[in-house]
Amino acid sequence: MRRVAVTVLVLALLGGTAAAFTVTEALKLERSPLTAPRFAEVLSPTCACRTQVARLSFRLRKPDRLDVDIVSGEDPVRTLAHDLDRTRSRVRLRWDGRDDAGAVVPDGVYRLRVSLQKADRKIMFPHEIRVDTEAPALEVVRIRPAAFSPDGDGRRDTVTISLRTSEAGQALLFVNGQLAAKARMETEGETELLWDGSLEGRPLEQDVHTLFARVRDLAGNLSPPARLSVRIRYVEVVPEVVVARRGTRLRFRVLSDAMRVSWRLRKPGGTEVLADARAKPGSIAVLLPGRIRTGRYVLEVVANEHRERAVVRVVKRSG
Repeated sequence: MRRVAVTVLVLALLGGTAAAFTVTEALKLERSPLTAPRFAEVLSPTCACRTQVARLSFRLRKPDRLDVDIVSGEDPVRTLAHDLDRTRSRVRLRWDGRDDAGAVVPDGVYRLRVSLQKADRKIMFPHEIRVDTEAPALEVVRIRPAAFSPDGDGRRDTVTISLRTSEAGQALLFVNGQLAAKARMETEGETELLWDGSLEGRPLEQDVHTLFARVRDLAGNLSPPARLSVRIRYVEVVPEVVVARRGTRLRFRVLSDAMRVSWRLRKPGGTEVLADARAKPGSIAVLLPGRIRTGRYVLEVVANEHRERAVVRVVKRSG
């Protein structure tokens, strides 16, 4: 009799287990009442940018009444909807990164939980929503070359600015308060910004220009600006005032990225003393005409249609 009872108990337990297994497998095979989620992955409630609000949406398979919460772990942080009566449709919600009291939530990972009253189910979406309010760090590593000439001749037309950042995102370069260049960064670490020396499609003048680099991380936070200086140089004459003695050579130096430059020496009124000549950039020396008088002259050098002038003072020959 005892053996029969034990057998009956075992059979009952096996039957219950099989039934539970069947219910579990049926639940696994049942389609979720929520589908097609579209979630913003990261936001910064304090960035004053498009990512300061997370846009969240999903599709409801059947009509139901919903409660929707943002949760940290299992703890509710913000109620986005309560008793929301919806037909079969896409449900669109927004979260500004704040809790029910209106305070910005701590940086971290949050998730969306939906309670379906008619279906008597709670569903936690696996998608993570990361709140990040910390600005990335930025360091200017190097600037190459020291001087460049955006004149379109293919020789040092751009400058490369190497930056080191603490987060992925986008590197930005500002000139005179306007965005001049940008580069996407897939990971943190070192990245490079290339600038062609132009602003609004026009090359800037020859000068030392002050620029500001910043980094915007994926959440929209901007780093503090890093100040840097770059030099645009088309053609330069060294020194700016050249002293030469009658009967000797006029010596000066031309700094340029052009293959060749042209130059001439003239009186301030325009009369040429030395006609147009061509030479490679670098040190140039030419014998002054024997008829030249003492006084001030203008040395004009041209490289790729860019002009630079220097003053030449011709003095008496000593001895």
